[in-house]
Amino acid sequence: MNTKLSKLSQSECFDFFQKVQNKSNSHFLVAEEIANRSEYGMAISHLILGSEELIKALILFFQGEKLNLASINEIDKFFFQHKVRHSFSQLYTVMGIFLRPITIFSKRIHDLINDKISREKIKNLEKAIIEGDILTFKTIIERWQRVNLPKMVKRMNDYSDFWESAEKYKQMGFYADFENSTTLDKVDYQKAKVVANSLRKDCKDLIDFMTKIDIKDREMIIMRLNEPKFFNSIEAFFQMKN
Repeated sequence: MNTKLSKLSQSECFDFFQKVQNKSNSHFLVAEEIANRSEYGMAISHLILGSEELIKALILFFQGEKLNLASINEIDKFFFQHKVRHSFSQLYTVMGIFLRPITIFSKRIHDLINDKISREKIKNLEKAIIEGDILTFKTIIERWQRVNLPKMVKRMNDYSDFWESAEKYKQMGFYADFENSTTLDKVDYQKAKVVANSLRKDCKDLIDFMTKIDIKDREMIIMRLNEPKFFNSIEAFFQMKN
């Protein structure tokens, strides 16, 4: 993208968001097709390209929603530098591992409060919250942590390692290297697909959430995000990667 984000109108952001999102979907489809021909290295490269486009689409979507991302120093690096997108993908997927259970649980509690879920179908944890049973709540949470936290930490490390090496994998998939005969196989592809699909789901869920909520709720979220604290954290991310 040659045009700076700050130069795009709201409608142009939405229009370009759709185009970039479609391009991302195309890369994921191509990855699937060529993986079926056992060209796993090139398939991994397309998974990474699809993920890169997805990060660009996410930025365009929120800029179109009047989140003033264009005011952030170096925001255009997301459109020009692959490694910046890889770093953000790494951060976003790792956050998603821990935020997804909280989001799912929060939605269920919200639906329970608003009588969208039958009281006969509530789970023990939800029942403990509704009834104010702190001891049962604490016991269930501790049991959940013992079972799930080690798995989540392992997944976090696996995802993080993948994005750290994403540029190398992409180059290995697209180009033959006389000095490096290492090839990417089916196992590598399956691992890459899990990581890329996780990012894809997190981005889709976030966009779907923003699209489906009431306009007033959406405006309130954007208003809260349009504060110095949020923009400072993104600028700190760029400083860390420089």
